Amino acid sequence: MARQISGMSQPWSPDWLYTKQRILFNIGTEQDAGKNHPNSPTAVLVSGPRYSAKSFGCDDRMIRHLWETPNGRFAIINKTLRNTTDSGTQQRLTEYVLPRWIDAGIGFEYTTRDGDGIPGFKTDGRTRTPFCRFSNAWGGESEIRILSVEHDCEIETKLKDSFWSGIRLIELGNFKDPRIFTVSWEQLRMPHLKPWQHLWLADTNPAVEGEESWIYKFWYKRDWSAVTLTGADNNRAQGEEIKRCREKFEKSLRLMEFFLEDNEGLTTDQIEDRKALHSGDPGEYARDVEGKWVAGSGGANRIFADVFSRDIHVIEEDPENGESIELSPTTTDLFTGSDLGSSVNHGFAIVEKRFVTIDDIEWPVWVALREIESINERIKISDLGVEMLRLMEDDLQKVYGRKFGWTHYADDTALNTYRTTGLGYDYLEVLAATNGKIRMQGVHKPKGSVRTRQRILRRLIKEKRFFVSSQCPRIIAAIENAATGKDGEVTGTHRHILDALTYILLMEGSQELAETAFKPTVGDGKPRLVSMRL
Repeated sequence: MARQISGMSQPWSPDWLYTKQRILFNIGTEQDAGKNHPNSPTAVLVSGPRYSAKSFGCDDRMIRHLWETPNGRFAIINKTLRNTTDSGTQQRLTEYVLPRWIDAGIGFEYTTRDGDGIPGFKTDGRTRTPFCRFSNAWGGESEIRILSVEHDCEIETKLKDSFWSGIRLIELGNFKDPRIFTVSWEQLRMPHLKPWQHLWLADTNPAVEGEESWIYKFWYKRDWSAVTLTGADNNRAQGEEIKRCREKFEKSLRLMEFFLEDNEGLTTDQIEDRKALHSGDPGEYARDVEGKWVAGSGGANRIFADVFSRDIHVIEEDPENGESIELSPTTTDLFTGSDLGSSVNHGFAIVEKRFVTIDDIEWPVWVALREIESINERIKISDLGVEMLRLMEDDLQKVYGRKFGWTHYADDTALNTYRTTGLGYDYLEVLAATNGKIRMQGVHKPKGSVRTRQRILRRLIKEKRFFVSSQCPRIIAAIENAATGKDGEVTGTHRHILDALTYILLMEGSQELAETAFKPTVGDGKPRLVSMRL
């Protein structure tokens, strides 16, 4: 079919779209905008579980925009560049989506080539961002550029002074600061385009915060307090004007929900497999099977299930390939925690404590860097001490090229429980094996201390002040699976590594025992979420 552009009586449409995808494909076009808010960019949120075909639907809507928009420019924004390029959106576009458009015979084709001369994405030599250009229906070029915003607060820096015809947010639920929406939307301002010719597009799985998520509050409930300061409402006249402006703006907001049944390529067996996989976890079943905005996961006795998310709290790193967590420049000391069993079941954790300043108040942020865990395996305490020292000196100090000061905490039984073998006390075994480099301080555990440590860790996770390296899979598993058993004791295979970790938090996090929740504020006193993606 010959080239056809928006505004023609019968613009070209792909024949591979599913029913729900076709509805999304037509949102924000000239005809659609005319019925809603033609003087404002259309802002579309697409919510649904994995396997619901929402990502491919968003891809095709984005490509339609670029095909039909003269000199269109679309920014794809994700938390990390690797997730977008290596196995995410860029791979999906280059291997599946764009080839179908090229093969459609409408004149759509790449105009950029990589370093080997192959048509497709290339890397900007100045900014190191991947981008590609291709022909559009107007005889010109349109562009996709991939950006990473690891810290929510970076969105203004990343998009400052930029002009886009389209913004695409990947997994909006990973962003906790609503300015991600407000700042990015304001960059839809290409001078040669009309307002309705711009498009803001985001996809998301239902967030683990459920209905407490700013996304749910704004897109489902139209709760403006989730994304704006409300001080202007105090003036009645001005408040009436703001109310009118908001009602008008809401006409440009579009919400689409995708469900597993909307993926017409998904078989009944595949849907039933998804149901089986999540059948033991009510929260995950509601979100990942039914597409509902339900908080948390797991049973009611899961301690951290409703606040911990791998997407938010786990930091990917690969030290062997030179990709490590960037420690704070002010970090000079690291902390270790140990939970030593009599002969089996040991846990050891290394943690960084850094500070962030919010409204002139310093708040500690914790990052678990390394771990050792031994379960149901007899190991000499002295050998364990040698491995501890290896992680400290041969691993971390070499990775970061500097020496750290160290503070070592341990279950006080390591210092006061006498054993008939070896040197008598566990702390002496470690001290001797490390040539005096690891001197343990005992952590007293009075009645109720287990719940106190749980409360501290839970608070830090909820307030996004605790993160864990992907090099610590057992700490991650411990947090995900920790449950409350009889008498409030923690159950789970990895509870010893969790004890080791929380000994540090108990001894170094005294301010976390305060009853006042962490609510850094700005302007009107509203809580402002702080994202700390390292």
